[in-house]
Amino acid sequence: MSGARPTAARTTVVLGLVDQVVSSGSTFLFLVVAASALPARDFGAVAFAFEVYLLSVFVGRGLAGDPLMSTFSGRSADRVRSGTSGAITTCLGGAVVLGVVVATVASFLGDPLRPVLLVASVALPGLVLQDLVRSALIVQGRVGATLVNDAVWAFGQLPVLALVISQEPTAVTVCAGWAATGCCAAVLGLFQLRVRPGRPSSVRRWLRDTKEVWPFYLVDNMVYQLASFALTLVVSLTAGLTAVAAFRVAMTVYAPLLIIGRGVVPVGVTLLARDRERPDHVRRRALQISALLTPVALVAGAVTLVVPRRWGTAVFGESWVAAEPVVFLACFVCAAGLFSIGVSIGLRALSAGRQSLTARLVVTAGAAVAALVGGVLGQEHGLFLALALYFPVQAGVWWWMLRNAAREARERLAAEDGPRVA
Repeated sequence: MSGARPTAARTTVVLGLVDQVVSSGSTFLFLVVAASALPARDFGAVAFAFEVYLLSVFVGRGLAGDPLMSTFSGRSADRVRSGTSGAITTCLGGAVVLGVVVATVASFLGDPLRPVLLVASVALPGLVLQDLVRSALIVQGRVGATLVNDAVWAFGQLPVLALVISQEPTAVTVCAGWAATGCCAAVLGLFQLRVRPGRPSSVRRWLRDTKEVWPFYLVDNMVYQLASFALTLVVSLTAGLTAVAAFRVAMTVYAPLLIIGRGVVPVGVTLLARDRERPDHVRRRALQISALLTPVALVAGAVTLVVPRRWGTAVFGESWVAAEPVVFLACFVCAAGLFSIGVSIGLRALSAGRQSLTARLVVTAGAAVAALVGGVLGQEHGLFLALALYFPVQAGVWWWMLRNAAREARERLAAEDGPRVA
């Protein structure tokens, strides 16, 4: 029996990584297809809508996904089922509100942003639910089912996007094809979970039962994704939608790494949360994850320096020419994100929402100032250069907050359990 748990943990990690390869490949394919099939301005609109989607997903995680993982991992099947029902209802309610907000804002915008954002607003509840389903399946210990769900979206979009591209592709049709297959995966996920959404009143109960963590996770996630959204907005205001396309292409090069990293979070939190009574162990494992993830971004950045231009234009079309000067610098943005992912896994496993939020606010405020100054002085190139120089500061802040969280958890356990914990 002693070897059962390590073997199960390794299986979970392996399946989780395979799942993230599928998930990241799906997103990468969508962005590549959109960039290669659409003019730079239209792809800029799709990229903007994609940022709205990511922001909505992170709101859903803060309200439902992250509290579900940190609070219900390792609990009894009945508690997990009850918690999942409340999380689904809360997630759907939040996504509907976000969809209404996006549709309202879109009505005041012009083409090509307005129709693309309207499509996104309709699809948001399904797309946010699909992400919640993934977290819920992992909490149930069914990472294989998560892989199946992501595979349905990944491979289901292939014929849809092929049909769209064979006609006269527009920003609206490309975005709608991608979103429709994601919503289908969300419906499949409900059948996989075998859990129905609860009554609207269950939202209040969910928020009450998880009030110790969800406010921190919500703000943390919103700040994290708003930072990315703000970068897109700064580029848009200082250089226009064509520059947004260049910015998104540069980030898309590293998107598989970031998505894989973010996808490790549910598996990592679920596993480390079971060791929450050994805070120093959690801290070491979290830093090991950061140490494994971060160098990959820097290596990828070095590789981009030797990629021939014709290869880039073959994949991303005309948008690559504008993105080429900043692709290498973007690797430092990716590296900072990957480092924070590893640390945040440890913070969530320790239920250290306050420390996680503090770190996020500090690093985001500094990044916002750096990005704004760099963007005003040098548009997208200046923005990426400023963020590259800011990377060591971000890493230091995250490390310090994880250290403090582990110390506080150790002291709390010692006070509760006395000599037994020591």
